[in-house]
Amino acid sequence: MAVVVPSRTPGRSALTDGVEVVHLRAGLSFLSRFYRGGANHLQLPDPLYVRSLKRFLKEWQPDIVHSHGHAVFSAGIALGGRTPWIHTIHDYGLLCPKATLWKLPEGTTCENPMTLSCVPCHAREEPTGWFSPLRPMAILPALSLSRSRLPPPDQYIAVSEFVAESHRRFFPRVGDKITVIPNFLPQDGTEVDSCAGLPEEPFVLFAGSAAAQKGVHILLEAFRSIPENVRLVLMAAGPASWLDPLRSKADDRTIFYHNAPHDLVMAAWKRALFGVVPSLWPDPCPTVAFEAMSYSKPVVASAIGGLPEIVADGVTGILVPPGDAGLLGQAIGRLIENEALRIEMGRKGRERFRQEFSAEVVVPKIEEAYLDTRAAKVASR
Repeated sequence: MAVVVPSRTPGRSALTDGVEVVHLRAGLSFLSRFYRGGANHLQLPDPLYVRSLKRFLKEWQPDIVHSHGHAVFSAGIALGGRTPWIHTIHDYGLLCPKATLWKLPEGTTCENPMTLSCVPCHAREEPTGWFSPLRPMAILPALSLSRSRLPPPDQYIAVSEFVAESHRRFFPRVGDKITVIPNFLPQDGTEVDSCAGLPEEPFVLFAGSAAAQKGVHILLEAFRSIPENVRLVLMAAGPASWLDPLRSKADDRTIFYHNAPHDLVMAAWKRALFGVVPSLWPDPCPTVAFEAMSYSKPVVASAIGGLPEIVADGVTGILVPPGDAGLLGQAIGRLIENEALRIEMGRKGRERFRQEFSAEVVVPKIEEAYLDTRAAKVASR
């Protein structure tokens, strides 16, 4: 098995558990500043990467190709319809220039993607930098052209039913070739060596990106109504500039950990009372909810995107309308005050995780998709 990554610097890493990581030369990676997040592959085919990928495919002769992200645009051309091909849809990168389907300034789920309204929406999210006015104006036509010329994969995998339905609505070319297989976690509440650096007092935990659509500012507003003896721990990832406006909204009970290492995040889940996922955008399938559930922690989450498919309201956690700080605060307060409810929801959450979102359950579904797709491709020849 090989993992292929577009890169400015080609090379190969040593085999690890039978997997080789191969960096193939990409010619457009220098334009990554035009794409939010600095992705290695833009929303259009990369001629140099296509050529590199063709050579690699000729050398390896894989049984199946599984693509992710915007590499789909180059993979389709390089494959030329010869090799069985599956593409996993992790977000809304085929529907939205920002890949979020989050409409600004309204802050709602977009119901009219891939139109000229994408330009001011994109500009509002990243208003700084000399290239900011150019970015949305360039990406919209690039994505539109790439979508129109995208050779269809043999099978799409969507990480949630919400993601699948969104693509059926706004990218009908997926047709009936889309199936839902969620993300997964390899661990199941694994033991951690140390909780050093975490507060001794009880705390509620947020772990994830500090980007605006994750709703951390709503969580900070909601936490003002929470009893004084409970802390809020924010394991916030992203540029330091994302944290500055959040720190100004936080009180003395809030503890920030910027880009915390994975072990510390897992230690925090072990110690936390429960987790909060206050997303404002239609979060496709956030694995942070799985982390909480694997440690028998309830989850308070926004009823949006794929979250209602993960959190069973009133059973493994509590769902609230996105952006409603008052109801979010009530849900947090309810779990803080009721230890028995926390324990019961946490127990059921762990059970649900093991039955639906563990690697032992999800990986065989992906392997089955490989076998079915390959068999169908061979039969069609």
